[in-house]
Amino acid sequence: MTSARFGAVEVAVVGLCLGLGIVVPLFREVSPLTVAVTVAVGLVIGAALGILSGAARGVAVLVGLLGGVAVGQTMGLPDAWNLSWSLALLAGLVVGSVLFDARSRRPGGRRSSPEPPPAGSVLLTWTDGDDEHRLEAPSAERVAAAVRALDGDRRSVVSILRGAARLDVGGDARGAMMVYESDDHTDHRTTWHHLTTPDGDADEDEVAVTIAGWPGRFRGPQTTTVDPALRAVEHFRSTGQRAPGLPWHGDRQVADMRPPALQRTDGPARRTR
Repeated sequence: MTSARFGAVEVAVVGLCLGLGIVVPLFREVSPLTVAVTVAVGLVIGAALGILSGAARGVAVLVGLLGGVAVGQTMGLPDAWNLSWSLALLAGLVVGSVLFDARSRRPGGRRSSPEPPPAGSVLLTWTDGDDEHRLEAPSAERVAAAVRALDGDRRSVVSILRGAARLDVGGDARGAMMVYESDDHTDHRTTWHHLTTPDGDADEDEVAVTIAGWPGRFRGPQTTTVDPALRAVEHFRSTGQRAPGLPWHGDRQVADMRPPALQRTDGPARRTR
C-alpha cells in the first residue's frame, strides 16, 4: 500500500500557512474559537479540494477563497479572519494534493495513461514500487531485462507501446505471468489477446498473479511463463504484432481479464494513417 509522503517543502508550506493563519489573527485579537473553527474548516475543505485534479481544482479553490471572504464580510468578521481562512485553505490544499498523489499510485489507483508513440516508435514503461518509469526506443536487452526483473511485488508490470499497439506483461518472472496484447487501432482498443499454456492442467488450483499491484487469480492454462513472454515481447518490440507460433487466445472476455489498474491507463489508441 502506498503511503502519503510529505517532503520538506510540503511540511514547510503547511507549517508556515497554519502558523501565520493562527498567530496573526490571534495577535489582532480575533476570538481563539473563531480562529480554531476557521482553520479546522479551511484545512478540511482545502484537503478535499486538493484531491480534485486538473482545472476542477483551480476553479474549486477560487470559489472556496471567494466564498470564505464573502462569508466573513456577511458576518462582519475582521479582515484577519480572511487571512486565517485563506492560509488554512492553502495548507489543506497542499495536504490534499499529497494525499491525491499517494492515492493515484496505490494498487488499483490512478496511473497515468502513456501517450502512444508515433507509428513505428517504441515506448517502454514499468513500475518500481511507487515510481513509474518510461524509456523511448528501448533496446531488446533493456526490454528483456525489465521483464526478467518482474517480481510480482514492487515490479509487477511492464508495458510496451509501438504506435497504437500495446503489450502488457505482469506477474513474477520466476513463476506464473500474464501477457496481454492489442493491435486494435480503434479509439477504445477493445480487442485483446493473451498468452496461454494450452497443455496445462485445467483442473489444477488457481494461481496468484499480481499485475500492476492488483492481486489476481487465474487458472493455470490462462497463464504463461518467462520464456514465452520474452519471445512475445521481442517480436512485439520489433513489429508491433503478436509473435507467431505462440499460444494466443482472444475473445471478448480477455479485455475484462486485465486488472483495473491497466484498464485505466489504456486511454484512446491513436489512429494510424
